[in-house]
Amino acid sequence: MTVYYVDATGGSDAAAGTSEAAAWKTVSKVNGETFLPADVVLFKPGEVWAENLVIPSSGNSSDPIIFGAYGTGARPILGTTGDAIFGNGKDWITVEDLAASNWTNRGIWNQNGDGWTIQRNTVAGGNAVNPVHGIRCNTTGGNITNISIRDNTVGAISSVNNDSINRVGILAQGTTGAIIRGNNIATTNVSSIWLGSSGVDNVVERNDIHDGYGGGITIDAQTRCVARYNEIHDLAGLGIGFNNGSSDTELYYNVIHDLTDTTVTWNGIDINNSAAGGVCHNNTVYAVFRHCFVIDGDSTDWVVKNNIFDASAGTTSGAHGFGDLRIIGIGNRDEAGNTGFIEDNNLVLKHASWDYYGASGAGDGTLQTLATWRAASSNGANSIAGDPLFVSASDFRLRALSPAIDAGVSVGLLIDFDDERVSAATPDMGAYEHGLTEAAREDLATMGGLGGVSTTLKSKWGA
Repeated sequence: MTVYYVDATGGSDAAAGTSEAAAWKTVSKVNGETFLPADVVLFKPGEVWAENLVIPSSGNSSDPIIFGAYGTGARPILGTTGDAIFGNGKDWITVEDLAASNWTNRGIWNQNGDGWTIQRNTVAGGNAVNPVHGIRCNTTGGNITNISIRDNTVGAISSVNNDSINRVGILAQGTTGAIIRGNNIATTNVSSIWLGSSGVDNVVERNDIHDGYGGGITIDAQTRCVARYNEIHDLAGLGIGFNNGSSDTELYYNVIHDLTDTTVTWNGIDINNSAAGGVCHNNTVYAVFRHCFVIDGDSTDWVVKNNIFDASAGTTSGAHGFGDLRIIGIGNRDEAGNTGFIEDNNLVLKHASWDYYGASGAGDGTLQTLATWRAASSNGANSIAGDPLFVSASDFRLRALSPAIDAGVSVGLLIDFDDERVSAATPDMGAYEHGLTEAAREDLATMGGLGGVSTTLKSKWGA
């Protein structure tokens, strides 16, 4: 293993590059070298290179080649016209603790490379009107594997010139087993995270997606994709949507709120485009522009349980009951004649101007109450129409008297959005399992203490 150093101010390309005192100067020098597995290339913090890094060599599964930073200070900034950091067919690469800026196409781009780890970087759009992707991993033939995109900040960065990503924040296209986790993604256009083109077993989790336009997470032609524990908020777009057919999708413990654009039809969770076979459990959706939840007639075999769909703060304008839970098709049969939709143990709070369940197809285009939905569909026997009693309009944990407490059904999930254990037998509805928070204590005080609380709730609170 050899460690190389690069210093834009004090380095020299004539130096050995193997110590801070004998650092290289330019990114071009790095691009022209051949590195071995386990080699490390480190850029000096606080320096700026108006150059693009082109990964020249591959590591291996035991010893990746690492491109990062040494010392302390602001992340080294790389980038100019084109792609700030790019590798084509280079395997087992780690890119970490760098800043990609002033690029015009893509911030960090891995094409056809297995084993990439992209972590703790900051990525922002540069000097172009339409930069394309913040981070992109894709293939031109056959899926790429062992991709990890973690803990990056994509979008707004106050220290660079143009602080937005136009089009897609993170794109994983043709990946198998990719993990996209813990990223903070802001001010994107079209979609913050897009999974596309025949992906398999990809996981999107623990991301904070906000202040963008178009969409939070787009699931496109995926098999066995999981989206869990993400917060999608303050976005002029949809929360989670589908494109071009996916199968066996899992959506759980996501928190989606304050989707605000009033010019386009945006929904909290929008299952469409022939998304076949999936589960949607323990999500919390609040204050979205149109419907909290939509499933279209071409999407079949979905099970939807333990969610909270609160439309009380939604808008009222438009052709449909905005902010409701809208099922396109009635019963276990949708408008395309396919079967398999199951809805139960959900809590739905309607907007004052609309009803709880909207339905079209199967000869019925009316909005429905929960009671008429049950009668027409044989679904929703244990669902609730009412106020979930959130702690506040920005804190979606449950107050002590919430009807969502213990009202869920076991779906095999054990950890809530806060990483707290949930009841195996009777989980709460929504993304948060209730605990004895300060708000709960205040509620109990108004009830005169624990005397009027059920044995089940006392047990859950440790009382």
